[in-house]
Amino acid sequence: MTQIMKIIKGKPENFSVISGDDMLTIPIIAAGGTGVISVLANAFPSQCNEIVSNALKNNFKIARETQFRFIEMIELLFTEGNPAGVKAMMNTMNLCNNTLRLPLVPVSRSTYSRIQKAIEEVSRKN
Repeated sequence: MTQIMKIIKGKPENFSVISGDDMLTIPIIAAGGTGVISVLANAFPSQCNEIVSNALKNNFKIARETQFRFIEMIELLFTEGNPAGVKAMMNTMNLCNNTLRLPLVPVSRSTYSRIQKAIEEVSRKN
């Protein structure tokens, strides 16, 4: 965060700083960033847009509430690497096949099961 804040402090007016980490979206926007390159948004675009839009409007309470619902999901995305986690997530949601090219491999059955449970839990809360 120190490095990001230094970049934001010294950036030109027309230069955007965006998060490359879903969990740092809110802190980076609070420091003056403008968005995120999100992995989670591949599976949950509306909710990620809600987080960013509310943070940009200084509605941090709402942005946090939305992000808090996805903390476990974000962790699961990277448990066995990217893009394996998001492919498994999107497969669970019937959005794509759970196929990766070697040397990448799908997540383990136990992680896939945890992703399924996390999606069910998030769906119940929405």
